[in-house]
Amino acid sequence: MPETPAARDGRADGGTVGTGDERAHPRWSGIPAQGGGWPGEYDLAGRRPGALVRRRADEELAAQRARSRFGSVLARLFDLKTDERAWRIGAQGEEVVGSRLEQLAEWRVLHSVPVGQGASDIDHVLIGPGGVWTINTKNRPGARVSVTARGVYVQGHHTPYLRNARYEADRARGLLAARLGWTPPVLGCLVMLTGSLAPLKVRSQPADVVVLGQADLHAYFRGTPHRLPRATVEEIFAVARRSTTWTTPLTPAARAPRRPRRPAQRGGVPGTR
Repeated sequence: MPETPAARDGRADGGTVGTGDERAHPRWSGIPAQGGGWPGEYDLAGRRPGALVRRRADEELAAQRARSRFGSVLARLFDLKTDERAWRIGAQGEEVVGSRLEQLAEWRVLHSVPVGQGASDIDHVLIGPGGVWTINTKNRPGARVSVTARGVYVQGHHTPYLRNARYEADRARGLLAARLGWTPPVLGCLVMLTGSLAPLKVRSQPADVVVLGQADLHAYFRGTPHRLPRATVEEIFAVARRSTTWTTPLTPAARAPRRPRRPAQRGGVPGTR
C-alpha cells in the first residue's frame, strides 16, 4: 500500500472489497477453486497486481476533478504530492513487482489480498518451494533508501516498513493456519523500488524480514532452499485463493491449528533467523 499525505505510516486504508477488481487473470483463469465455498467468497487468483490501490487512485482522481478539473490537470502536470499521486505511484509499484513475481516458475502468487474488513490488503502472497511469503511493495522513486538490521530509512528518516511487513507475515500465518489446520512457514519480504538514480543500499538484512530491490526478486526466490513439496504448495494455494480465508471472522476454536505439521525441509531460508 502506498504512503499518502494522509497516512504517512504506509498503512493507508484501501477502500472496501468488491467484485470489481476480480477480473480473470490470464495465468490462473483456467484453474477452478477447489472444494466447497463459503457464502460471499470469491477467487483471489483473479485479482490484478495493485487492484485495491489502483481503485483508490481512480477514486481520488475523480474527487479531484469534481473539485476542480483544471486543478487536477495542474497537479498531474507539475507532479504535485497529492493523495491521488501517492495511490497512483503505489499501484505502479505493485504492478511492476507483481509482473516479476508471475515470472517465477513453480511458484503461485496472489495480488492485492484483502484482509480483515477489506480496508487494507497484502500486496502479494507468494507460495512455492521456498515457503509462503507476504510481500509489501514500496515505490519511492528517486529517494535515498538504506537498510540496516534495525530498520529501513528513507531520506535519512526511520520508517515503520519493517514493522508493517513483520505484522503482515504474522497475520497471514495465523489466518492460513486456521484454515489449513496446521501452521505453514510464512515469512515477510519488503520490496523497495527506488529507481536507477538512487539504488537501494542494504547494509545488513533484518533478522526476520528480507528487504529486496526489484532486480533481486528472481535470483532471491529461485535461490531459496526448498521447504515445501509441490503437493503442499497446491494445498496452501487452494486455501489462500479463497477471499474468506482472509476476511471471515474466526472463532477462538478455529484459530488453533488442529493438526500441527512441519513439511520436510532442506536447509533454512537466507536472510532470516
